Amino acid sequence: MLSIIVKNVLKCFVTLKPVHDVMKAQKQLMSAGISINVVATPREISHNFGVVVQFACECIYRIETIICCEDYGNFGLFRKARKVWKRSSRLNTEIAD
Repeated sequence: MLSIIVKNVLKCFVTLKPVHDVMKAQKQLMSAGISINVVATPREISHNFGVVVQFACECIYRIETIICCEDYGNFGLFRKARKVWKRSSRLNTEIAD
């Protein structure tokens, strides 16, 4: 069963190319106690991904660590900054509206 994220929490996304990797990440993140949802990819992020993992931005470091430790290949972390979706990196994860 998927966890529900409260509407007022700032949301971030992780993109993984094959759907199989999304399902694998879902299982790993949920077993790590991180509240996530698998949702349709917002158009502002990409047209190339069917689904993405949605999570509270406060978990971005934990999620990046888990995803990096596994063999997921190419992935992207996205956060909303000043009403625009930005690709996030370990060096720049400041979160702003």
